[in-house]
Amino acid sequence: MLEKLIQQSALPPDTEVFLFGSRVHGRNLKRYSDIDLCLKASNSLSDGALSNLKHAFENSELPYKVDIVTWNDLAPDFQKAIAPDLTLLFTTAPAPTRRNGA
Repeated sequence: MLEKLIQQSALPPDTEVFLFGSRVHGRNLKRYSDIDLCLKASNSLSDGALSNLKHAFENSELPYKVDIVTWNDLAPDFQKAIAPDLTLLFTTAPAPTRRNGA
């Protein structure tokens, strides 16, 4: 269900979606612990795309809260803290290639 919601959210091409936090490392994991996602995009994420994804998760039937952060908006210290736990969950389709003269 996570991947389906991500696919439908119109994130830019080549956006990597990582899982991190207690659902990855298992420390302080509780039955209803939230799902932490970190987005890394080669191009900047529009507020609309991020808002659409957050809205999709809020309106989904997932029994968990989903927190979404973007890598470029994180403080360097927080990036360093979560980097070892980042687990690639999904990558959006690559950008279409252009042919010369097309």
